[in-house]
Amino acid sequence: MTSKYQDFSESLVVLGEPKCTSIFPTKGPHAGKETKVLEVLTYHPNFEKKADGSFERKEPDFYKLQYFGATAENMAKLLQKSMRLDVRGSLTTENFEKDGKQYENKVIKAKSIALCLNQLGIESIKFRAPEKKAGKSQTPELDR
Repeated sequence: MTSKYQDFSESLVVLGEPKCTSIFPTKGPHAGKETKVLEVLTYHPNFEKKADGSFERKEPDFYKLQYFGATAENMAKLLQKSMRLDVRGSLTTENFEKDGKQYENKVIKAKSIALCLNQLGIESIKFRAPEKKAGKSQTPELDR
């Protein structure tokens, strides 16, 4: 059973190996068309501030992060374990039973994923602006 979707905006840390698969939706605007899906296990570290002003580490929240779209395959190649990401999208909870036990998966369907540039470990970034196709840019908001 799946819960209702809630807005989600949080910093997460990549925990697992990103993978990209293809699906062919049966409904909606992309019905019958190949759609790339990025999936990666992530977590959000939790801390509690103590009376003395110090912080105590608490149990983290774990999420399965999904991103659908043409850039999913490229993202899967770029993401690495321990990278910190800013994620916006929708959160839902999937409940299931396995071996007689009840489990819960928190799943984020991301609308945007941004790499936090103020983290240790970033050594370089390469970026190539997309070329215009048939007079239209891939980033129309920048064409003004």
